[in-house]
This record gives sequence, C-alpha cells and structure tokens, in this order.
Amino acid sequence: MNMLSGERLQQEWKRLGQNAKHAVSETLYSVDEYMNHEKFKAKYGKDAYNSLFEKSRYNELRIHEPLKFFLYQPGRHAHRSFVIPLELQVFLRKFVPEPFDQPIQTKSDLPDTFEFLIESGWGKSKKYEKTQQELTRRDTEHDALLDFKSVMQLVSLGRLAVSPKTRKPTTASVKQIETILSGGDFYDESGQTFRSYEQQIGPIRAYAWLWLLQAAKLIQQRGNRVELTKAGYSALNKSASDVIRSVWRSWLRNSILDEFSRIDEIKGQTGKGKRSMTNPAARRKVIEDALKLCPIGEWVEFDEFSRYMRATDHQFEVTRDAWPLYISDANYGSLGYNDVWEILESRYILCLLFEYAATLGLVDVAYMNPRDYRNGDLRNLSGTDELYFLSRYDGLVYFRLNPLGTFCLGLRNAYEPKEREIKGSLSVLPNRNVQLSDDFPQDGRIFMEAFASFHSENLCQLELDKILTTLESGRTISELQSFLEARDEQMLPECIIGFFRQVDRQSKAIKLQGTALVFECADEELTSRLVADKQVGKYCENAGKNRLTVKTEIEGKFRKALRKMGYIISHD
Repeated sequence: MNMLSGERLQQEWKRLGQNAKHAVSETLYSVDEYMNHEKFKAKYGKDAYNSLFEKSRYNELRIHEPLKFFLYQPGRHAHRSFVIPLELQVFLRKFVPEPFDQPIQTKSDLPDTFEFLIESGWGKSKKYEKTQQELTRRDTEHDALLDFKSVMQLVSLGRLAVSPKTRKPTTASVKQIETILSGGDFYDESGQTFRSYEQQIGPIRAYAWLWLLQAAKLIQQRGNRVELTKAGYSALNKSASDVIRSVWRSWLRNSILDEFSRIDEIKGQTGKGKRSMTNPAARRKVIEDALKLCPIGEWVEFDEFSRYMRATDHQFEVTRDAWPLYISDANYGSLGYNDVWEILESRYILCLLFEYAATLGLVDVAYMNPRDYRNGDLRNLSGTDELYFLSRYDGLVYFRLNPLGTFCLGLRNAYEPKEREIKGSLSVLPNRNVQLSDDFPQDGRIFMEAFASFHSENLCQLELDKILTTLESGRTISELQSFLEARDEQMLPECIIGFFRQVDRQSKAIKLQGTALVFECADEELTSRLVADKQVGKYCENAGKNRLTVKTEIEGKFRKALRKMGYIISHD
C-alpha cells in the first residue's frame, strides 16, 4: 500500500512512455472502467497500440513493462480485458490527467481528384500502387426538396409499386423514379453493359425514396401499387424542408428496413444470422449523435469520420455474432475471423449516409467509382477474389453537413432555402394549351401531367377534370399558377387567370364537414319520435323517408341513447 500512496507510484508513472500514459489515462477515466482497445487504436494509432502489447502463442495479449504495474486482467479468462484496481484508481486520479478530446479533421474545399493506394501481391511481395480518380461532388439539399415533390406526384398518379410481402420497391418503379430525379442518381450505368458475373453499383437515391416515404407513413400499399395517405396529401401543401425533417425523424425510428441488408455481398443475414443482428434504430441514433459533432459546412473524409466515431465512444455493433455472416462461402468466408468494424459497422455507416441522409439532402457528398478504392479490406477476406468492391457505397470519400442537414438534426430552428435557377421555359396560350421548351426537365413534365394531358412531347393542355382531381388530392390552384408564371416570359393570358379564379372558387364552394351513417326506421312516427327525444335527438337528424343520419364520430353516443329508449340497431 505504501508503494501505491507514496512517491514510488509517481516514479513508476514517470517511467511510462507517452503511449503507456495514454493507456492508463484512457482506462482510468473510461465509462465502464475497462480499456477500450478499439477506441485507443482509433485515437492514437495502431502503432501506438502495438507498442503496448504483444500476442502470445494462444492469441492472448501480454502487456509490456512497466505498464504491468498499472493495468491488470480482472479474471483468468479475460485475455483481452484490462482494468485498474479500485485501490489504485484512488491514488492515480490525484495526478493522472484526463484524456484529451481529439477534434475531427476537416477540409474547407476539395481537390478535383482523390489519390489512394491499391494493394497487390501477398506476403513479402505485397505492393502498394498509387492511383487517383476524379471526384464527383453533389450538393444535395436543393435536389432533395425537388425530388420529394416529384416522387410524391408519381405516387399520386399511380405510377409506383412495391412488393406486397417485402415492401421493396419494384424494379420498374425504381427506374421511373430515376427519370425524374433532379440531376439523376449518383451513378449512371444506363449506357453500360455487364456480364452476368460482373458487379453493378445500381440505384441509390432512386431506391431510397419509397422506403423513406413508407417509413414516414406518407404513402401506403393498395394492392401492388402505393398511394398517398391522408398525411401524404397534407404534406404536399407543407414546406418541403419541414416534411423532409419529419421523414428523417421517422427513418431514425423505423423498423421496416435494416440498411445493412443493402450490403448484399455479405451473406447470412437471414436465418441464423438474423437472430444476432442488432436494432437498426439504436445504430442510427449513435451515427446521428456523431453527425451533430461535425463542423457545419466543412468537408469530412469518411475514413476520418469512422475513426472519430470510435475515438469518441460513438461505437455500435451491427451484429452480436459475426460468425454466421460470410462472403461467398459459409465455411471459408465467415467474418468471425476478422476485425469487423471496417467490414460491418463502417459499411453500415456508408449506407446510411450515402443512400438515406444524402437522398434527403442532409449531407452533400463527394464520391468516385467504388472499384478498387477499399481493396485493402477485400484482400484480407476470404471469398472476395472476384469482387471489385464490398458495397455500392464504397466510393463515398467525403461528406459535408449542409444547412438542411443542420435543420433536420435539430441544430437550427429554421431553414431558408437558397434561390435556385429555374430550368426550362413554357408558354401558356389562351386556349389552355401549354408549349414546353425542348430542355424542359422531366420533374417539371411530371408536375404538368397532374394538371394537363399531353398531346405531344412538348405540348399539353390544361384540363378541368384533371385539375379538379389533383386539387381534390390536396394540391392548390395557386401552386399551378405560380409554377406557370415562373417559367413563362409573358404574363399569363387574362382568360387563363380568370379560369384559375373560377376553379379556385368552385373548389372551395363545398366543404366536407365529416362522414355520417344513414339509419332506416320502421315508420315515420318512430322517426319523428327519435328526433324529438331530448337524448337521442342530440345525435341524429331527420333525412326524410323514415331515415336518420348520424355523424360517424358520435355513433357510439347515439346507440347508447337509443338503448335507453328501448331500441337497438337491427342487422337484419
């Protein structure tokens, strides 16, 4: 005990190297009082970690001198766990400083190309070759605001479908969405041909939208098709940024899809492996908390973000048991042999950021073709000889939290979208024909299709029936008028403005006050008696011909009052 409380303890502390001092400090002030190996490696580097330990013949970790004086294994079989005894903690806290917080590294601007290493060869003949690819940068927030309305419009037109059992978007629906996305999907493989064994990147934004809208309950299944819900119709008349924030909050809580299933090269996620998969909502919460710590408007390299998450205790598990998960072959490709963060958790973060956060416009992204970028990961895994990438998201290099993202994450109370250049022009004629320019965007054509019938590629006509049907679904005539005025160099013809005014008046002339049930009485005398009764008469109205109407929401009260008079509703 004298050694613990006197100068001897401080002398032993001074004998430690800097890495060993970091290990003592991290363990002493850790949340669970154990040394977090992954956090230490992420924070100080693998070389610093390896300088503290050596592996024994049986893969046990042996601690180097003089660190043995401070860190102890709590049990005979705790080969990789190290703690500081409570008695020792009391004295160490008097002079051992708390670990420092490491800031995340960012860039204010990006290069046009990104340089990385491609690994080749094995063992002593292993080589690293420098290569570079051009970076594609996408500022996503304005695209997302436009895409939300466009996809919702496709749903209202009955164009989109999902699988009745899995709720997965059909291939045809994904292709439909691809055609109306502002700026297109992240990768365009439309002009390429692939052999049956070659990897394809496939859709990302086009795939995500129907899942996001289902999770937010803005759309629902009707047979094979999807349709707008009551909340969906209401969302069309709300600020798109407010709706997107609500969609993101719904996605964080949803259970309809585990994003990790999109890492389809990793097999074994169903059946036995499914039982070990963790709750996606818990994973998303950890990632969102880490996102909130990113500097606003600064580019963050994804690998730096992944490191930062581990270094700041923002860690989670995709599965409690990686052994059932495998690549190519269940016997030889099991992931239980590997350090799984870079393989599992890192790929999950990539998917959530690239396919869902970026699709909703929360983060801007800079990416390249995923081929060979992370081949170091693949070469350490069995069964990956024919793979160029482990996930379609492997090409994400940088991301940046933008103003819409800060609003959706709750870091700002309001969002003000920047003015965006309107693409395409049109001309509205007095006969209600609308002539579109050749460069009129596809999302604009989808909008017009809700109010007009197309006679040719660039000519459509406003139709009263279509307009009224669309207004009935929750859109407004002012939305149509604003759309046309913003794209027509001339003022709208006075007869068209008058037509819009008339439609607006007529669309508001009859209002729904609720739904009602109709009941038929045995004779006219009973009908009059029920309406005149002090209790029953409060809940019904005479509809003529021995009939009563009762509002749906007070049906229960009507039945209760009716029973007190000695009557019930017959089902004969």
